[in-house]
Amino acid sequence: MTNNAPRYAVKVGVCLHGLHPRLEAVIWQLDDIYASAGISNMPTITSGRDGDHSTNSLHYLGRALDLRTRDLPSWKVGPLVAALKLALGDDFDVVLEKDHIHLELDPD
Repeated sequence: MTNNAPRYAVKVGVCLHGLHPRLEAVIWQLDDIYASAGISNMPTITSGRDGDHSTNSLHYLGRALDLRTRDLPSWKVGPLVAALKLALGDDFDVVLEKDHIHLELDPD
């Protein structure tokens, strides 16, 4: 029997309830996207609908996720950002922040 469940970790306290369905679908793709960038580390989601963000943040609408970067070699972060942008397309913004990668569904 094959286990087709996505391989990812979630930081304690992160709320993934109520995410936009397209963002939920991204979670299922993360492990494959990491692999395409040559990264064997398990993706770790550090923020969903939780946390302290700017007033108009899409996190609060269930349209943004943050991914941990501190457990990745620095030279692999750039290729990961590029792989995420390629895989997710123009409806998603992928932003490398100081200590994480921010993904948001922003089709406008």
